[in-house]
Amino acid sequence: MKNIYSSKRLLKFGFSMILLSSVLGVVSSCKKDDEPDFTSHNVQFKVEATNDVHIKAIVTQVGTVQTSNYVVTGTSWNSENINVNSTQGSVNIASTADGFDADSKLIVKILVDGELKKTDTAKGLDLKAMTTYSFYKQF
Repeated sequence: MKNIYSSKRLLKFGFSMILLSSVLGVVSSCKKDDEPDFTSHNVQFKVEATNDVHIKAIVTQVGTVQTSNYVVTGTSWNSENINVNSTQGSVNIASTADGFDADSKLIVKILVDGELKKTDTAKGLDLKAMTTYSFYKQF
């Protein structure tokens, strides 16, 4: 008789644990989702140089798609406005140029939604400037 009583008690305890686990599982699955919201952004790349600089190349990258421009006239260049979803992760720009003297400058910029987010400046004769903007929040 004692054995049957402990079996029933064990069965009730097991059933209670299963029920409690189920309730906790449902409650925890209903909590607020903390995943980031992906949004679209207007991105523009810019390259500027002093008058004595010859820009040789500009390379831009959105996500994994890379675009190269080896025929740059003048001392400034602006990309078209590009609609980029934040799922792309990041955007990059790099440029190389020949300077005339130690005061020659090459500047690359990334604008997101019309706001300057990243910039890099190279100074001297052999100019290389590059920068990256990540859409993921920094901790």
